[in-house]
Amino acid sequence: MIRSRLLLSLIAGAAAAWGTLAVTEPLGPGLDPDGMSYVHAARSLVHQGEMRDVRDDWVSADSTRPYTRWPPAYPAAIALPVAAGMPAVQGARAVMAASAFAALATLVWLVGGAAGTGAGAVLALALLLTPAMAYVHESVLSEPLFLAALAATLAMMARPRPAPLRAGAAAAAASMVRYAGLSAIAAAAAWELLRAGTVRDRVRRAALAAAPGALVNLWWWTRAARLGGRTAVRHFSVYGQVGPTLLEGGRKVTEWLAPAIMLGTVIAAAAGARWWRGAGGRARAAAAVLGAAWCAGSFAVERADARYALRTGDDYADICWAGSPVTAWVREHGDGHALVSNASVALFFHAGRLAREMPDELSAPMARAFTDTLAARRAYVVLYDESCASTIEQPDSLVAALGLAPVARLRTGTVWEARARAAPRAPR
Repeated sequence: MIRSRLLLSLIAGAAAAWGTLAVTEPLGPGLDPDGMSYVHAARSLVHQGEMRDVRDDWVSADSTRPYTRWPPAYPAAIALPVAAGMPAVQGARAVMAASAFAALATLVWLVGGAAGTGAGAVLALALLLTPAMAYVHESVLSEPLFLAALAATLAMMARPRPAPLRAGAAAAAASMVRYAGLSAIAAAAAWELLRAGTVRDRVRRAALAAAPGALVNLWWWTRAARLGGRTAVRHFSVYGQVGPTLLEGGRKVTEWLAPAIMLGTVIAAAAGARWWRGAGGRARAAAAVLGAAWCAGSFAVERADARYALRTGDDYADICWAGSPVTAWVREHGDGHALVSNASVALFFHAGRLAREMPDELSAPMARAFTDTLAARRAYVVLYDESCASTIEQPDSLVAALGLAPVARLRTGTVWEARARAAPRAPR
């Protein structure tokens, strides 16, 4: 029984890892602004000994800043393969695959032990076919590592003999991948309070479970406040552009719900196995039909998403960004010039350059300051058109107001520079 359970766990984990690698080849994993921060932090940790984030504000004299907006565990994990000589994006891909293996193998082992090998097999199939689970393994995101940390926390909590420090350490690791992992610390502590024992033992175990998470978060938040000040960690505010923000938020819901979906599937698989043993023939047949229909529908959704990722590329991994004449021009002619762009992520990943963002709006004094800054930095303003993304902003009115001169007009955009001002006349 243990051998078959172990074999099933290894097969399930291998299938998850293989699927992660397969869907991110040949165009690579999906790329977005968060991925840019993770990758830059990993590179800077390896090459400079400290994590640095991208600073894309055009008024800043420095193009980087201390990495404080997100927890450090995911960039640190990417740094391991980077230190071994692997490109950063491929290193992130390796971390994603390893995380997928660890998460699924651990969960299948747990459910197989609690409800039988059949329940473990059902769980493996369900998680492999859940579109939200597949989606978060297609891009350079912290979710795969976070799911693996949650699975490890659950495994430590499910041990027959209490292991509060181990559970607390796994929960602390989850909180250092995503701030949502703070809930794992609370869960580990609450679990120890609910387990059998005297009141004193329960309180002691709960304190041990909470201690690792409390210590690492105290260290991280203190560091963030010291290095980043008021803007160290992202905070809630109204930044404008409410409509596009809500649309993007709707798309992100599937990513944020992935941990809840994973844990809910674990509960359903374990409970379903016990129900199956006592159910009648008709109930079993109905459940089997519903399960088959769900598998077919999920597979169709997942296949369509995978095809898009393989043929086109997700987000800034899209072949349009990588093959854009604008991107190629910057690679060939951009050396020695600072860059300002409406698609800085594309330039980071495909041209190997850091670029600052365009200002949203300009008053007359700020317009003069912006053009003076462009001239002082010998900066190119690299503006992509809507060829690669319909949501890309083209601040044509700003270009006209600033009186920028075209340097290169290309098929997917234009490169501009600030016009030299006429020398002031000598006073009479």
